[in-house]
Amino acid sequence: MKIIYRSFCLLSLILCLTVPLIQADGRYTISDPQQYRIRYLVEVENTAGPAKEIEIELPVFNTDKLPPYQKLVFYQEPRGIKINKLAEGQNAVYLAPLLDKGRQITLEFKYTFVNYAIDYQPNGYKGYSSVEKRYLQSETGIESDSKTIVNLARNLTAGCDTQMDKARKLFEYVNTTFKYQKIEQDSHSALETIRIGKGVCEDFSLVYIALCRAARIPARLVRGYRFSANDLRSGETDLKEFAHAWVEVNLPAEGWITVEPTFTYSVNGIKQVSYDFFGKIDKTDRHLFFSYIRDNAPNCSWKHDPRNPANLKLTVRTLLRK
Repeated sequence: MKIIYRSFCLLSLILCLTVPLIQADGRYTISDPQQYRIRYLVEVENTAGPAKEIEIELPVFNTDKLPPYQKLVFYQEPRGIKINKLAEGQNAVYLAPLLDKGRQITLEFKYTFVNYAIDYQPNGYKGYSSVEKRYLQSETGIESDSKTIVNLARNLTAGCDTQMDKARKLFEYVNTTFKYQKIEQDSHSALETIRIGKGVCEDFSLVYIALCRAARIPARLVRGYRFSANDLRSGETDLKEFAHAWVEVNLPAEGWITVEPTFTYSVNGIKQVSYDFFGKIDKTDRHLFFSYIRDNAPNCSWKHDPRNPANLKLTVRTLLRK
């Protein structure tokens, strides 16, 4: 069993979690630390014939490159796990030689994070960010080079002097234009969302990323969970219904800042933009970071005798305890 403890001694952790905290590094202020213990459970059940050479590959909580509003305190992984560090997150791989009918593989990852509210308070510096080109490029579902999105971004940002001004103007457009729906589309695409005018959190985020990239603002998707204190149960809370996606944009001299394009509110039935969701996460609106990997679903593969095929079912649960 591999156990990693990070640089939080018990006394400092207790003080951190019981005394209101405000820390600043010149670019942002973090406050209101909350500790969350997480059990990331992976179960593979075989309901048919014997399975051989089983390989389980799945995304796991990124413990390597965390945003400033999340700190790792404790991490424990199951035996036999291999962690692959990717450019935008981490994958876990587990191999098993055999799984008979009626048997099950259970993998349990344990994490303890301290999660903060954050206020970036960005300045509107001139110039452009210098980051990896991939954060400016078009990709599947983020069609930042399409004429529709390029022209829309150009029209929306006309007259803006800085990248921050552009990012805020694009945020206002996405935040007030699209209708949120709980039912997901068959595929997530910025162009498709613009066409139909509605979508889930990932659709809002992809539109915003595409518009930002078209305006030469580096942007990337963030995956995680969004909840409030009232959403949490007295014991463990299954975070399945709180899965969420949001965005980070890179501004000159500021680096990556958080943008939440999905949240909207109305006054007398009219949508109003709130810049409290641009470069800020309120203490009542927790964003638990998981990874920067966009498309990375759990996968289980195996071999079997075609005359007696196996049937493996993979289930992943994220259980949080405050």
